[in-house]
Amino acid sequence: KAVVSTQSTGGDRVIDDIMIRRFLENVFDNTRARHAPIKFAFKNTIIKRRLNHMDIHLYFDTYTLSRLRTQVEFLCAFSERILGEMFGVMVSIHKMEMKPANDTFKNRRRKYELGTEYSPASV
Repeated sequence: KAVVSTQSTGGDRVIDDIMIRRFLENVFDNTRARHAPIKFAFKNTIIKRRLNHMDIHLYFDTYTLSRLRTQVEFLCAFSERILGEMFGVMVSIHKMEMKPANDTFKNRRRKYELGTEYSPASV
């Protein structure tokens, strides 16, 4: 089992954080899937530790989270269970919505009408 306790050194926590981030990146990496990939901000993952509990905050694109909610829920529950068994602590994964800066109703409607990815520079 990995080391997660109040007596672990800073180096152990850094290695654990890297392992958690890589694990989540591989779980949510579904580029080979038939549907659109889940957009997930890997760099913005926040990991908080309290005694025997670990909180993980994941940031998803709002549009992706609304469209693929069942897949995201399943993958989060799967990740909670596996990480909990791996580290021997309770794990909670919180899903946070992240709205892109250029996400407006007009842009989303244009994407839907064109059926393609829309970038403001192409207008």
